[in-house]
Amino acid sequence: MSLVVRVDKDYLVEMSVHPIRPKEPMLNVEDPAPFWLAAVLFLSYLGFTLAPASFQEFVYQACVLGANKGTVFLDARPLGNLPTLLTHTLLHVSWGHVLMNSVFIVVFGIITIRGVQMKNVPLFGHIRRGSAIFLAIFLLGSIAGGLGQWLQWIVFESTGAALGASTGGAALFASAAWVIGGQKRLISFGIVLVVLDFANTLLGAHPAWAGHLGGYLAGAPLAMLWLRPNNSGIGMFG
Repeated sequence: MSLVVRVDKDYLVEMSVHPIRPKEPMLNVEDPAPFWLAAVLFLSYLGFTLAPASFQEFVYQACVLGANKGTVFLDARPLGNLPTLLTHTLLHVSWGHVLMNSVFIVVFGIITIRGVQMKNVPLFGHIRRGSAIFLAIFLLGSIAGGLGQWLQWIVFESTGAALGASTGGAALFASAAWVIGGQKRLISFGIVLVVLDFANTLLGAHPAWAGHLGGYLAGAPLAMLWLRPNNSGIGMFG
């Protein structure tokens, strides 16, 4: 629109005025799906901590990712080995662990959903398109992260176990990076992930770096396929 202002008694100046859309706060929530997923993680850990020791051992054996001297298809798994590519996301080692992963999932999930075109359109009459894509990125990233962790163990003939939702969280980290700043942010956030895992390894924390990397590398192409870049609307990122 235009606005006519008087400079003096003899001259009128026409100025072009464009309304400025305010930037959204980070946690301006339109879709509760990330919070529901965080609630599932919390309730899963609560149920695990309250269960008898014998049931905890059963759940651990059924759900955790594991390897023995490079062998990832282990015997006597209650649900088999393939389901652990997803079920490992339901287990955590402490309340701090589940809280950290839940916060990351909520923040990166909200940003991810903002990048979904027509995010409020219902799919199959029950779930919003934004929620569906958010969950798809998390689940596919979790599987890819699990495969990445398996690959590390196989290559190095390692024995180990991995659990937690950070594999899917890493995929959401990638999708949030794409929404925030496209390819540039995708690369820089990936570097941050690698540096943090490397630093934690040096400090003796033993992060599941291969799982994180696998999740991130899966989340990146999914974001480019399903999400619009530079569409977060978050003031802190400009």
